[in-house]
Amino acid sequence: MIIDFFVATITGQDLVGVLDVSTAPLSIFNLVTLIITWLLYFAGVLAFIFLVVSGIMYITAGGNPEQSKKAQQGLINAIIGIIIVTLAFVILRTVGNIVDTGV
Repeated sequence: MIIDFFVATITGQDLVGVLDVSTAPLSIFNLVTLIITWLLYFAGVLAFIFLVVSGIMYITAGGNPEQSKKAQQGLINAIIGIIIVTLAFVILRTVGNIVDTGV
C-alpha cells in the first residue's frame, strides 16, 4: 500500500481526493501536505480504535472501580485525540488553501 501511494504520487494519479496531483505540479509542499494528510488519517483511525477498545473495557469492567476508572480515562484520551486530529486536519487544509491560492 505504501508503494502504491508513492507510485501514484510520482505518476500524477489522483489519490482518493486527498490531493489532486494530476492538476497540481508535484512540489515539496504538495508532497509534505499529502504525507501529513495520510498520517492524520492514520491517527484518526487509531484514535477511533482506542475509543472502541476503551468502550469495551468500560462495558466489561463488571463493577471493578479500578478497571472502570482506566476505561473512563481511555475514553477521555481517545476523544481528546480525535479532537486534536480533527483540528490538525482543519488547520492543514486551511493553511494549504491559503498557500495554494497565494492569499
